[in-house]
Amino acid sequence: MKKQSEFLKEFKDIDELKNINNLSIEIIERRAKIIQDNTSDPESWRYRSFDGFLGENESFKERLKTDWKLLEQWNKDNRQSLTHIDISNKLKDVINQCEQVRKDLNFGPMAPIKLLYNKEIELYVIKNIYNGFQYSLFWNEKQKQLQQEQKKQNQKQEKEQEQDNQEEIWNRKWNIEYKIQNIKTQQEIIVSGDIDGGIINYIECLGFYEGDELNQYRINPIKLLSILMSK
Repeated sequence: MKKQSEFLKEFKDIDELKNINNLSIEIIERRAKIIQDNTSDPESWRYRSFDGFLGENESFKERLKTDWKLLEQWNKDNRQSLTHIDISNKLKDVINQCEQVRKDLNFGPMAPIKLLYNKEIELYVIKNIYNGFQYSLFWNEKQKQLQQEQKKQNQKQEKEQEQDNQEEIWNRKWNIEYKIQNIKTQQEIIVSGDIDGGIINYIECLGFYEGDELNQYRINPIKLLSILMSK
């Protein structure tokens, strides 16, 4: 069986998930709710969002299960076997192609780009770069500091290196987003982050597409596949 995501190999692993980057699921769920005012949460506002990562009444694990089931049903209906890793790779391919076109045409850093994805899907991509950073929902400052101290001391063993790499995946921030539109269908999504951090990382590692259908940064996996596969 193909592993579905980097850290949750199959559906049953969701129930067994206790923490991410040494943050409990309870802490993650509190962070994931919409924040109206940064001053209301001086301890962790950097890791939160004005749009939220989950709906008000959504739980993290139930959101994961819902989207995993959506992809499972889509695979059955379309006789496919896509994983969340495959979907994240599709998004990476779009962004990489977009940036290659930008480089080839000597366009500016935020110039809109038209591209032909997989030689048949016409996409229109708008990139925005912001002054402020969005920190990962799973950022753990203590883990970050520990990692930096270990690097300075240069005392890592092979096992410790693997753990540090995992922590580095979660301790990321970004100030970029991409709006990807299928020119024919006019369907579009917003990708918060780039190929190195943000929602692509969440999808690849957990099959997490964010929650709350009213959240502009949620990426419904079925809508995403429709955008990237509708000629």
